Amino acid sequence: MINYRYKRQSILKEVGACGQQKLLDTKVLIIGCGGLGGEVAVHLAAAGVGEIHLIDFDVVDETNLHRQVFFNENDIRKSKADTIKKYISNQNSKVKIIALQEKITKLNVVGFISKVDYVFDCTDDLHTKYLINDACVLNNKLLIYGSLFKFEGHVSVFNHHVKNANRNCNLRDVFPEIPKENIPSCSEVGTLNAIVSIIANMQVNEFYKLVLEIGKPLVNQLLIFNSLDNEILKLQLKIDESLDFEKHWRTNTYEKETCENDKNLEISLDELKAGNYKIISLVENTNLDVTIFSSLQEIETGNLILSKGEYCIVCEKGVSSLKAVKILKKQFLESKFFSLMYGVNKI
Repeated sequence: MINYRYKRQSILKEVGACGQQKLLDTKVLIIGCGGLGGEVAVHLAAAGVGEIHLIDFDVVDETNLHRQVFFNENDIRKSKADTIKKYISNQNSKVKIIALQEKITKLNVVGFISKVDYVFDCTDDLHTKYLINDACVLNNKLLIYGSLFKFEGHVSVFNHHVKNANRNCNLRDVFPEIPKENIPSCSEVGTLNAIVSIIANMQVNEFYKLVLEIGKPLVNQLLIFNSLDNEILKLQLKIDESLDFEKHWRTNTYEKETCENDKNLEISLDELKAGNYKIISLVENTNLDVTIFSSLQEIETGNLILSKGEYCIVCEKGVSSLKAVKILKKQFLESKFFSLMYGVNKI
């Protein structure tokens, strides 16, 4: 008998009672509970996916609210994973939700992905994306990938396995190495909420096609959507047989590497508070007494005007701020610049 709650999707001949049972029997892991992850989780729960694991170390910030629409003002400073779990429990109490306020690392990722059938990458950090990708390849776990940059989004189905066939493409077949240059997150370059919702729902749509075995999933393809002109580009991907994932796993820490020279450009929060620094913030909302709000783009173009002094640059994770320091040191030779180590997320 078809559950009345899911009638509108179960009456589709491509779904039916059998397909609905498949959804109920499926376990998924969603890594990252922000704009992409929250939207993915809520839609999967509404559709009757039986078990959903949520992982995110972060808490809700006021600047999240414009695009992470399942949070409200009362959720600020609360765990994102726990807050999404509460939202889902009120929406569909039949779904089993496991929420963890934890950072995904090389030490714990295999344990998390081994408990589920499908993994969703809804993170915004490149090192974490490669960590998730490599762990899924080495453990034969299917990965539904999503990423955002300004008005553009990427979606793909990575590591899809067909019986008696070789592996299909994954992130390293598109981009073999983690880029060494800094690529800012949404918090640092900005985004509109519409593109966030669009890409999240594309990820959900790929999941349905996979579980229900309908349509044509984005296997060996990378879909690129540009929201400004509604242009969709599908890149056909080719397997790179030379990739050695075991070597990548042995040799990568999947964390941002800091050069020894960079340490001289960074200060701790205690050092910041003890000094007399003017603060330049690359993020909109901090608990610090900010002198100037700016962006990495404004600094790169040389449009920032500063008086002589000592400055501390702050960003979300201490990545963009370190890059900004190196640029500003060349632009303002008479001033001193430092980056807040680990960023405002650690405050």
